[in-house]
Amino acid sequence: MATVHLDNIAKSWGAVTAVSPLSLDIADGEFLVLLGPSGCGKTTTMRMIAGLDEPTGGTIRIDGRDVTHLEPRDRDVAMVFQNYGLYPHMTVAENIGYPLKLAGVPKAERARRVAEAAERVELTPYLERRPAAMSGGQRQRVALARAIVRQAKLFLMDEPLSNLDAKLRGTMRSTLRALQRDLGITTIYVTHDQVEAMTMADRVVVMEKGRIQQIGTPADVYHRPANLFVAGFLGAPPMNFINGQLSGGVFTAPGMVVPADSNMTRPAILGVRPEAIRLTGPAASMAQGRVRAVEFLGDASLLLIDRQDGGTLTARVAVADAPVVGAPVGLDFTTTRLFAPAADGGQALDD
Repeated sequence: MATVHLDNIAKSWGAVTAVSPLSLDIADGEFLVLLGPSGCGKTTTMRMIAGLDEPTGGTIRIDGRDVTHLEPRDRDVAMVFQNYGLYPHMTVAENIGYPLKLAGVPKAERARRVAEAAERVELTPYLERRPAAMSGGQRQRVALARAIVRQAKLFLMDEPLSNLDAKLRGTMRSTLRALQRDLGITTIYVTHDQVEAMTMADRVVVMEKGRIQQIGTPADVYHRPANLFVAGFLGAPPMNFINGQLSGGVFTAPGMVVPADSNMTRPAILGVRPEAIRLTGPAASMAQGRVRAVEFLGDASLLLIDRQDGGTLTARVAVADAPVVGAPVGLDFTTTRLFAPAADGGQALDD
């Protein structure tokens, strides 16, 4: 197990900055997810921790030891990537045990550890197969077993499930998280998939343009996003945004009056999650609109609602509560979040 401390690490290539100076502490046994869109710097950050990219500034410590300039093999980390990196001419057992062979581990000990790792990921019946004869999920588990067998202090995983289909990704998320809890190994996991982040992480680090936007539990970053970027990136469908004016504890926009937990007077953006919108009678509501479209999801319905000011809202409601297309509706908001306009930084105003 290991703690990880990043102190103002940065990475640039000439005039191109991939990661601006960032600092982060990762606890022993924590499952930390670096989340963000392509090009946000999450993979570069992980590659610096792994030793695959040299930082242009800052220090990296694993268990208090400065590893900033050490080779990957000297950092005691195990890596799993999007590309499984299996050797096609080797059996599953040989692929799993290859790191131990390189390390000079005796054959008997190697066989014992390979058997233990294979059992953890339910690969025991497949040890004599070659990768070409296995499914994508099975090959991914071979890559995981190869990481486990090293008994490293730290797991580093870069988009390890992105090549799998949706159903298999769900199964592997559960398998991987349960395995990490069982082993207790500190894990840094990179993904652009918010579902992976929200279902697997102890903490999520949301990144954009090489900078950390917010750090928190999945519930923190979802319910109390720090800025417009985090609010818009998390959630499917994403948060609704409404431009208006904040004054005297009330947010107002055309056809809309919403109580606000702020006494500031300034332009503001009201953020409302689709599931935080409740349908009411039009006469006694915070806002009014008309249903443009209804999308049936099975367990719920998504409504596209035209607001009085010409904008739209997306609401998620129970199937039984879904009105017909064209119906006028009143809208109440059970929870909201206030932000400064993007031109003014887009930061949350109600912390």
